Amino acid sequence: METSTDVQEDIEFIKDFKSDNTNCLGDLLIGFLNYYSHFNYAEFAISVRTGSRLPIDECRYLKAPKNDVNQWKYLCIEEPFNFSNTARSVFDADKFKFIKDVFMFSLLGVVENQKFEHDPTGPFAVSQR
Repeated sequence: METSTDVQEDIEFIKDFKSDNTNCLGDLLIGFLNYYSHFNYAEFAISVRTGSRLPIDECRYLKAPKNDVNQWKYLCIEEPFNFSNTARSVFDADKFKFIKDVFMFSLLGVVENQKFEHDPTGPFAVSQR
């Protein structure tokens, strides 16, 4: 698999990029929490490089100097520059369960609240639902 890691190649595209997304920050947060609350961590890795999920074995067996098959355990996030697992420090099943639980509890808390309110003391200002 030939993959480019030249971060300069798409600079012009990124500089002129404008998203058509009109969702408020609260809706995006709910979507994020929902996605990772229900993500299939046993089969897929999160790929920042491709902006998608990839089968863990595709990442695990990719030939790259810093990639080691043993680092792909519970939480798998492909590092876009050296193809290693950037979440390799999550090697304990209980810690991994805690991370997944935080996604789910956060989602349930946000959905139960049904709205976001501006917190004048915090950086998180979003529109009302």
